[in-house]
Amino acid sequence: MLPDFKIQWYPGHMAKAKRNIKENLSLVDLIIEVRDARAPLASANPTLSSLGEHKKRIIVLNKADLADDAVTQKWQALFPEAIVFSGKETQSIKILQKKLDQIGQKLKADWLQREKGLRPYRALILGMPNVGKSTIINALSRSSKAKTGEKPGVTRGKQWISLPNGWQLLDTPGVMVPEAVIGNTGLFLALINAIEEKLYDEELAALHFLKWLLENKPQTLSERYKISNIDDPLALLEEIGRKRGCLRSGGYVETSKAALILLRDFREGHLGRLSLEIPETLVERS
Repeated sequence: MLPDFKIQWYPGHMAKAKRNIKENLSLVDLIIEVRDARAPLASANPTLSSLGEHKKRIIVLNKADLADDAVTQKWQALFPEAIVFSGKETQSIKILQKKLDQIGQKLKADWLQREKGLRPYRALILGMPNVGKSTIINALSRSSKAKTGEKPGVTRGKQWISLPNGWQLLDTPGVMVPEAVIGNTGLFLALINAIEEKLYDEELAALHFLKWLLENKPQTLSERYKISNIDDPLALLEEIGRKRGCLRSGGYVETSKAALILLRDFREGHLGRLSLEIPETLVERS
C-alpha cells in the first residue's frame, strides 16, 4: 500500500502575492482566472471568490490541448461562461479576444452613460503557478512580453501588458491555497507542475500517478511504454526505468530517474490527452 501523498507548502512569497492581489483589485475592471483544463477544480483557488466577489470574473481553462477533449466539453457544460483555451489554437485566442471586446464595450457604454472619462479597460490575470497565465497574455498581446517557463513561480512581480484592443492586463505571481490540500488535489497539482519540486516527493507522486493510470487509463501504459500485465505501481515504475535506461551496474533501477521521466511524459503530452478530473466523480467546490 502506498504512503499518503502530502505537500508542505505556502511559502512567504505566495502570502505576499495574495496581499498584492487585494491591493490591485481596486485598479481593475475584470478578473481573468486561469485554470488547468486537466484539473479544473484542483487548479482553482477558492480564495479568489472572496477576494474578487464584487468584480466580474471569467474562467479560462488553459492547456486544453493536453486534456481529454470529451472531458473538457463536460467541464464547459458545468461552467457555461468558461473559455476553453490553448495557445496553440488560433480559434481559442479569437474567442477570448471576442469576450474581452464584448466586456469592454459594456464598460464603455456604462462609463459614457454615467459621464465618466474613458480609459483603458483593465483586467487582473490570476491563477495557480504554472497554469499558463503568461502564455495567455503573450497570445493576446501577440508578443513575448510576459515571462514563461516550465517551473512554478516564473512571474516574480506584477507587469502591466497593453493589448491591441484597448485592454491592459496585470500579470501577477501565482497564488496557492494556504490551507492543507485534501485527497487527490495535492497530487494533481504536483502532476500539472503547479508546485515546486522541493515541496513534495517526486517518486511518490509518480507512484500515485501510476496507481491512478491503472485505475483510469491502463491502456496508456501499454501504448507509451509497451507494458502490460503489471498491476503494482512500484513494479511498473521499475519496468519504465528498465525500458528508459535508468540502470546502474548490477541491473539496479534508479526509480527516481524513472519517476522524472514519467512526470515529464505526462506534462509534455507524451501520454496522450489526459484529464485528471472528471465531472461525474467530483463535486464542485463552493
